[in-house]
Amino acid sequence: MRKKKPRPSERLCRAEWGWFSLPFSDSEFLPYPLKELFRVFAEARKAFPRNTVVSTDAGNTGGWAVQQWLALEPYNYICAGGFNSMGWAASAIMGAKLAVPQRTCVCICGDGSFMMVPHVIATAVEYSIPVIWLVLNDYSWGAIKGLQGAYLGGREYATSFRIHKTGQSYNPDFAAWARSCGAEGEQIKDPADLAPAMERAVKSGKPYLLDVIVDAEEGLPLTSNWEMPPYPIGPPVFTGE
Repeated sequence: MRKKKPRPSERLCRAEWGWFSLPFSDSEFLPYPLKELFRVFAEARKAFPRNTVVSTDAGNTGGWAVQQWLALEPYNYICAGGFNSMGWAASAIMGAKLAVPQRTCVCICGDGSFMMVPHVIATAVEYSIPVIWLVLNDYSWGAIKGLQGAYLGGREYATSFRIHKTGQSYNPDFAAWARSCGAEGEQIKDPADLAPAMERAVKSGKPYLLDVIVDAEEGLPLTSNWEMPPYPIGPPVFTGE
């Protein structure tokens, strides 16, 4: 009878992942789009208080948050995993703020998820709920786009947001939308602007949206696969072995 391979300790797993992912967050060695995805979480962890409550949504952004967000205290990371519906986190974070008004409460979601419930901004203003939405905007339903590329030979069907006649990438200006509702909003294109904007959001005491533009063709290393038989897919980039 073959012996089972012993499971590595939690501390060892964390150390291996830390060494694997550390170079990706260094702005000196990586191209702009990829480094920005890592830097969003690195800068957020530095800018937001230790006991910040974070809710994450479905799609790529939720997967990235599971990898990259470092929760430092119990009961401050809200994620429904595979049961997430798009737009859930953008709404749920207001409930979290009502439950723990003394804490900073942040929703991390993608543009596709945020567009499911953009009216949450108006609700937050109406009831004076000062939460922060960190929207990673890649002008697409990125998770579905990635699955199409993996399983359908690189073909894509209606998952990128574009002006039909010109092919130009399109999304509403989410920061302007927030301001039109009476909240605060900023659009971030340069990674160097991330930390100052996050600090302003925390200090504002108002509903605040940060629209962070990221590259639609870039992503973080996969640590698992979404199996959809009978289609084959390659192994994850990081396995911890």
